[in-house]
Amino acid sequence: MSCDAALKRKRDRGLCLYFITGVETLHPDFEQLKRDMIEPELEIMGRLISFFGPVPDELVTHVNNENWGQIMMTISEGTFDEGPVGPGRSEKWEKKDYPKLDSETKRFLWRMINLSPLERAAMEELLEDPWWSM
Repeated sequence: MSCDAALKRKRDRGLCLYFITGVETLHPDFEQLKRDMIEPELEIMGRLISFFGPVPDELVTHVNNENWGQIMMTISEGTFDEGPVGPGRSEKWEKKDYPKLDSETKRFLWRMINLSPLERAAMEELLEDPWWSM
C-alpha cells in the first residue's frame, strides 16, 4: 500500500508521518558514517537538532549530563540558521515545499518533536489529538 493510501486510513497514519515531508533525512547511511569515522549518535543528534532545534535549556537539564549537554548546545549554535542537510528548521517548512504539510499536520508534528520536555506532548495527548480525525 502506498503512503498516500495509508494516510487515508486512520489507523495507518502513524506509520507514514515521515513521508509527509517527502524527505528521509533522519536516516543516515551508517556504512558511510563508519567509513568517515563519524559516530552515528552524533550524526543523528545533529540532524534532529538542525531540524527541530534550537536546544532549549530544559532539555540540557533533562539530559543531566554535562558532556552531552555541551555537545547539544554546540550543535544547536552551529545549526542556528539552517540545517546541514535537508529542509532546515521545521518551523520554516512551508506548504509550497511540502504540499502534504498543512497547518494542522505541522502543528501535530511539532507537538511530537518539540525538543522541550516541558512542551512536548505525552503519547496519551497525541492519541487524543484532533489530527487523527482529519
